Amino acid sequence: MSIRDETGSGAGKFLLLLTVSLLVLCLAVAVAMTVGDYAIALGTVVLAVGNGLGLTTAEIPRIEQSVVWDLRLSRALVAALAGAGLAICGAILQALLRNPLAEPFVLGVSAGASTGAVAVIVLGIGRAGCRCPWGLSRAPSLPSRWWRFCRTARPAGRTTRSSRGSPPRSFSTR
Repeated sequence: MSIRDETGSGAGKFLLLLTVSLLVLCLAVAVAMTVGDYAIALGTVVLAVGNGLGLTTAEIPRIEQSVVWDLRLSRALVAALAGAGLAICGAILQALLRNPLAEPFVLGVSAGASTGAVAVIVLGIGRAGCRCPWGLSRAPSLPSRWWRFCRTARPAGRTTRSSRGSPPRSFSTR
């Protein structure tokens, strides 16, 4: 075996692991979108996401499309990104300290974080106590606002009401 064979198989294994991990993540997000007060089948979730992205034109009930696209997809993606962020923070912590067993509880970081959280809650220093200049307090919400604007924007000639001025059928009370 030469060095080229070993590095080639290592890169292939990494690519395979990355592909399998992404597929498992997509499956976990899809399964997370099926769970809730209103039960939705996994196939319907996949079709609703495909319809929302413009990849498919499958006929599914409007309520299921709305529940998946407007409610559950954003929550599942935020949960996945939060988990990824925590995993990255843990990997950085272990790499910086050169200790594969390093965790916040061992280092005492979690106790300091909980002390800070209690101080914010009890002393009332938070958004009201610390003013952010130039409206920067709303800066973290800008990506989600932009996402909602892009999802709900309609073409110029299209309106949501019919010509008689009544609401669309999905909003009727009958």
